[in-house]
Order: sequence, then C-alpha cells, then structure tokens
Amino acid sequence: MCGSGWVGLDCNTPYCTGQPICSGHGSCVSPITNASVVEPTCVCDDRWAGAQCDRFTCAGSPVCSGRGSCDVSSGTPVCSCSAGFTALDCSVPSCDGEPLHSCSGHGQCVVAAGGAPRCACDSNYSGSDCSDEEQFLSGVVIALIVVGALVGLVIVCACSIYAYKRSVNTHPHIGQQRSTGFFDPIAPKSRSNRIFSAPNRP
Repeated sequence: MCGSGWVGLDCNTPYCTGQPICSGHGSCVSPITNASVVEPTCVCDDRWAGAQCDRFTCAGSPVCSGRGSCDVSSGTPVCSCSAGFTALDCSVPSCDGEPLHSCSGHGQCVVAAGGAPRCACDSNYSGSDCSDEEQFLSGVVIALIVVGALVGLVIVCACSIYAYKRSVNTHPHIGQQRSTGFFDPIAPKSRSNRIFSAPNRP
C-alpha cells in the first residue's frame, strides 16, 4: 500500500486531494527537500488559493501585491488598494491618482525607500507633482539679451569715435571748430574760409 499522497504501481505518482485534483486550478507536485520526498501538495494557478486551489482570490503575488486588501464582499474578489497604488493587483504606483498622467507629465512616479510613491521630476521641473517649471532657462535668456544690448551699444560708440577721429585726421579744422567754436586762422583754409576772406588790395 502506497503512502499518503502517492499512487501508482510503484507508488511514485503524487496525488492531491480535490476532485478534480487541485479542483482543476493547480498542479499536484512533490518537492524534494534535503533529499527527502515531501508529501504532494497543490500549487495553485494565479488567483486561486487554498489547499485544494478551490478559493478564487484577488490578483497579485502576494495577494494585491502586498499593497492592499482583498475584498470579497461583492462575491467577486477585488483588490482594495492602499493610498498611492492602483491597478488590478495594486502593483502600479500612482502619485496623483492618474497613472497615465501622473507627475503632471514631467516626471515618473516611483516607489521611494519608505514604500510610498513619489514623483521623480524631469530636468527643469520640481514640486511634489513636478508642476513647477524652474526659471533657470528664462534667466539665462534675459541675461543673454542684456549682454547683447550692451555689446551692441559698445560697438555703436566705438564706431562713432572711430568715424570722428577719421574726420579730424582728414579735416583738422573740424576738430578745432568743434572744440573752440571758431576756425583757427592757422589751420588750412577750407573752401568756405576762402569765400568769406577779405579781398587782397593792390
């Protein structure tokens, strides 16, 4: 006669309780531990539990991923997820209740070391929901505009000074007139000076 949980001519076929075996929702196996054969047991399919795999349960392994409780009050097992988690098996972290649009679309919802979900924001975004755009880029743009305006002003001033010096070098009396308010009589006479000069007497 075969031992408990074993059948067959050689008593080497594992047999589990339940009709059909494991209620048709699992497999009857006999694991080997420390070289000793253990009495066969049912290894249940997903969402089935019990010694005979006859109890339909919530999704997740462990049940509800360890982040919720299995509610059977409606007759159909449903996970009631803890705050910050969602999905059929409570395996998806949800930082603001909308997994597809979490973290304002500017980051990823991850599970922190303490087990609570939090937003890991993209560059240039911050805040608990990554909705605050940092103003670093705006500051840089403003700084570049100011620097560009200053450089342009320096160039204009330099060009004006260069043009003035060139005109003075070409027509020295221009510089003397601008600085004294009248023509220097020693300076070379321009055409206008010759026109208004007194005529030579014989």
